[in-house]
Order: sequence, then structure tokens, then C-alpha cells
Amino acid sequence: MDDGLGTFGKTVSQLAATDIHSHAPVKARLNSVDRHNLSIGSQEGRDERPADKTLRAGHNHCHGRHYALPLDWNLAAHQAPGYARAALQGGFRPLSAVVVLQFRLLRRLEEALVSASRSSADDRPRQAVIFAGGRGERLRPLTDSVPKAMIEFHSKPFLQYLVEMLRAQGFSRVTLLLGYLPEVIESFFGDGRGFGLQIEYSVTAPEDLTAFRLRASEDLLDDRFLLMYCDNYWPMDFAAMWSRYLASGRPVQVTVYDNADGLSRSNVRVGADGVVEVFDRTRNTPGLQGVEIGYAIVDKATAFSLMPAHQILFEEAVYTPLVARRQLQAFVTHHRYYSIGDHDRIADTDDFLESVSA
Repeated sequence: MDDGLGTFGKTVSQLAATDIHSHAPVKARLNSVDRHNLSIGSQEGRDERPADKTLRAGHNHCHGRHYALPLDWNLAAHQAPGYARAALQGGFRPLSAVVVLQFRLLRRLEEALVSASRSSADDRPRQAVIFAGGRGERLRPLTDSVPKAMIEFHSKPFLQYLVEMLRAQGFSRVTLLLGYLPEVIESFFGDGRGFGLQIEYSVTAPEDLTAFRLRASEDLLDDRFLLMYCDNYWPMDFAAMWSRYLASGRPVQVTVYDNADGLSRSNVRVGADGVVEVFDRTRNTPGLQGVEIGYAIVDKATAFSLMPAHQILFEEAVYTPLVARRQLQAFVTHHRYYSIGDHDRIADTDDFLESVSA
């Protein structure tokens, strides 16, 4: 008679051997489960303790929320782990009433972990916020009549490539922080329905710096969001980025191009543990290796606790103090990015976007 322990025993063994905290996207850890309390059956000559009606598996964590696992019975504390493993592998028959109850407990643990995994995936950001308010002075005369994000490549404005990538990566809302010639962007994209998502706008003066623009959009922002520059295209894999973010436990994660080919002057140094050790907008610090390209996952509460009310760049207001606290995570990529920051980069970007348009 097949009691089902062979298959389920393998599942439970895998769960027991897995470090749940580091296994993204599950953001949970069973901190204090007693291995003796996860045994099955009883040994001859050993006394069994009375069962409790609830076993709490420590203070568990799922994406920042504490929870306890309500379970049916506490298991006998005197039972041996080795005997439990033998039972899970199908070597213990027949099943007793105690075994059935304990088997149910293990099922509850498995269901809780599956639920935690789904919760982490469901809680991923769906909003992208894009800085798109500058005058684009370095691109004149191309920007005399349009914002730089609206410069066309293969009959599409650059910003449209970003919006289409965001939709393909599961984003449903895009918030554009505008300043210079905002009506050009607003009239083209409208409310976003024609592009398969919702687009909204926050408009401030063209001279405003990025931290000020973000603060002005506070009421439009979700608790976590993806923050981008309007002049960098990088073919992201958001699922991988989100997994790394959850595993790090840090409030902000930036994407860093490794710059192995010397594409641009580096402005960061990332440690072996993936933490940004130096962020230098002047690019003068010795030993820099990597370029911060945006595509940042930002915790709103953290960012707003650091941004002053006066004019300042977002990177200086948020990234600099987080580096000092070792709280800025890096997602390092070997895939180059494509920029429209100046005339020298236009040709390479045009070539790459031709393949994206095909």
C-alpha cells in the first residue's frame, strides 16, 4: 500500500535542507523550528508528551511582514530526528493517528512557504517612475523643439522604447516627472491606454533638480517603485532584479553596468558582497569600476526620509548617505546600456534600437 510518504517525504526533506531566507523570491525563514519537533511516529520504550494545539515556528518573515504558522499539534519532543527521516522516506508502517496529525503539520509548513513565495512575487513593484524634465542642453539643436526623451529612432521616440519595455516586464503604471516642454510628451502618450498601461504626469519647472521633482510627485508614488532616467535604455530582467533586491534586505538597489569595456567613466565601486562602497558623481575617486545607470528599486519611505525640501539631485540626497550606511545594493550587469545623453552616443543607440524595432 502506498501511503504517499515517498513523494511528500522528498518534498519535506528539500524544504528542510533549503535556506529559505536566501532562496528568492521567498522572503521567509523558519527561525526556531526544533528538528526534534518535526519527527514522525514514536520509538519503543519512549514516552510521548501531551500534544499542544498550536506550534509556532518562531517569528517568521515574508517580505517585511511578521507572521506565525498556526499548526495542529506539537510533536513529541523526545523523538529522534534520524527516526523521523526514516519515516519520511517511507520506511515506517503502519501510519498511526499521531503520524497523520504530524503529517498534516508538515503539509501546513509547505503550504505556508508556497504562500510566502507567491506573496513575494505578487508584491513586486508595478509602478515605474521616470525622470524626464531636463532641457537636454548637450543634445542641442535636437532638443530645441522637443525634450530629449522624444528624439526619434526608427520612427519612434526614445521614451516609447522605455514604455514598451516596461509593459513587457509586467509594469502597469508609468509616472513621468516632466519639466521642459511637457506638453510634447503628454500629447503623445496621453493616459497610456494606447500603450497598454496607465501613464500619469507630475510637472515642475525645467530648472528643478531630481530630488525636488520626486518629492513633488509624492502623492502619486507607491511604497516601492522602479526609478529610471529617460536617456538610458538597458534591456532589463526585472524578475532577476527583484529577486536580488529581496535577498539583500536593503531599501534601495541600483543597477550598475560593470564597464569592463570602458564605455564610460566609472562612478561607483561595488564590493564583493554586492554593496555599493563608493558613489562619486565627479568620477574622480581612485579605484572606481562601474557605472550607475538608474533602473533602481526604491523604497519610498527610505528615500523621502533622506530628501530635503530644497533643490538637490536625487543621487546626492539618497545614494550618498545610503552608501555611508552600507544600505545601497547593486545589481551588476555585464550587458551594456544605450544612452542619448550626448551626441557621441546617438549612433550606437540608433544601431541597437534598430534591432529592438525589428
